[in-house]
Amino acid sequence: EASGERTNLEAFFSLEGLGVSLVSSLYTEIAYLSITSTPPLWEVNSKGDSWKMLKPEVATFLEDQFRHGHPEAVVHDKVKADFQTMRLVKPVTGDLRRTY
Repeated sequence: EASGERTNLEAFFSLEGLGVSLVSSLYTEIAYLSITSTPPLWEVNSKGDSWKMLKPEVATFLEDQFRHGHPEAVVHDKVKADFQTMRLVKPVTGDLRRTY
C-alpha cells in the first residue's frame, strides 16, 4: 500500500487565438483554420439612458490607443477621449465603456 501526499493539478490558459495549418507532404499549405476572440466593444452614453456603439473606425482607434497605454486618444478635431476618466469628448460627449 502506497502512502503519501495527495496531488492536484490545475492549469489555466488564456489565449487570444489559435490557428491550425494543414500541410501536404510537399510542404504546401492546404487549409488554415483559426479561432480568435471578438474585439472589445466600445460604447458611449451621451444621453444618460442608453449606450450606443461607436463607429468601427473610432472604436478601432480607441482600442489601439488603449492597448498601448496612452492616457488619452486624440485625432485633430475628430476624436478626443480620456481613458483615466473613461469620458469621450468628441465626436459626442458622454461616458465611455469598453466591454468584451
